Amino acid sequence: MKPQTQQADQWLVWAKDLMKRKKVEAFSRASELLLCKVSQLSLVQLWADPQTKLSAKAIEEYRGLVERRCLGEPLAYLLGEKEFYGRSFFVTRDTLIPRPETEHLVDWIKESFGEDEAFSFYDVGCGSGVIAISVALERPKSKAFAVDLSEAALKVAKKNADFHGASVHWIHGDLLSKCNAPLDCVVANLPYIPSSQISGLQSELGFEPRAALDGGDDGLVYIEKLTGQAWSTLKPEGLYFLEFGSDQADRVRVILEQQGFKDITIKKDLAGCMRLSRAIR
Repeated sequence: MKPQTQQADQWLVWAKDLMKRKKVEAFSRASELLLCKVSQLSLVQLWADPQTKLSAKAIEEYRGLVERRCLGEPLAYLLGEKEFYGRSFFVTRDTLIPRPETEHLVDWIKESFGEDEAFSFYDVGCGSGVIAISVALERPKSKAFAVDLSEAALKVAKKNADFHGASVHWIHGDLLSKCNAPLDCVVANLPYIPSSQISGLQSELGFEPRAALDGGDDGLVYIEKLTGQAWSTLKPEGLYFLEFGSDQADRVRVILEQQGFKDITIKKDLAGCMRLSRAIR
């Protein structure tokens, strides 16, 4: 039953109870963060004054967000933001939600290039721009390029770059088709889910853009295409980083070897799955 009051704590009780019954993951945290969004209060302010009164508009918005969360819409889309590499990034339904596993790509690039080293890199299929922006900020002497086929995603990425003060050259295009300069590094987290598996994805993934998930018949269509382009675009000894599906490591290694890449290293993600690779041109 919905509260007959404007008190924040009563609406929190309502939201938590509803989300718990709907088996929403991390329902307590979600209810608090959504209330902070509509009330413009921080968590600290909310905890310090739980009986603060909400406006009628805030209550209406809160009800809508809670109900959407109960229907499976990802919390990141409802909040309009997601943390990645210690920074908050804007996300919309036009962009994939950044995953913690992808932070390992940033770590690996940082390990491969020194803090004072100047190098050029391309983030291919950049989405919200988290990889390009994070590397550009962590390695300020780098020259960052980022490309995506979605103009809507690039709009979000540019907003993120402006917010964080990162210098990135944004390109609307297909993979490396518009790149004609030799590069030191190419990094990509491309769609890698086989088309036949898209309809069976868990409900939250169903809210994310299909174009950012669907990797074609075997899930490796774009990775295979990009690998050929990367070979032609990278400088000798240039580095090529990929993220891929947890069951695709062996096939990715074959694609890299057949193209001619050497010193191929594949790493595990947080869950212990082989999902990240680095190869040398």
